[in-house]
Amino acid sequence: MLISYKHECFIRTLEGSVLYNPFSITNNLEGFEELYTKITSCDDNEIKVRLEATRHYSYNILGFLLSKELPTFVLIPLQTL
Repeated sequence: MLISYKHECFIRTLEGSVLYNPFSITNNLEGFEELYTKITSCDDNEIKVRLEATRHYSYNILGFLLSKELPTFVLIPLQTL
């Protein structure tokens, strides 16, 4: 069984300004908390989190973000072209 040990992330505004260049987080609670801290440090009232659908690899981070009541959307890459 393949296990994803990390997630690749970046944070930008809706207008496209990069707030955090691409970075990696571990696929565990510590990594999720790091991402949450960065997301909530942004001065933006309209936070929207988008995750790439990666089968079961994204379930834990999705559950974490939803438990923090962040508006979170799972995107299928082929449908976003």
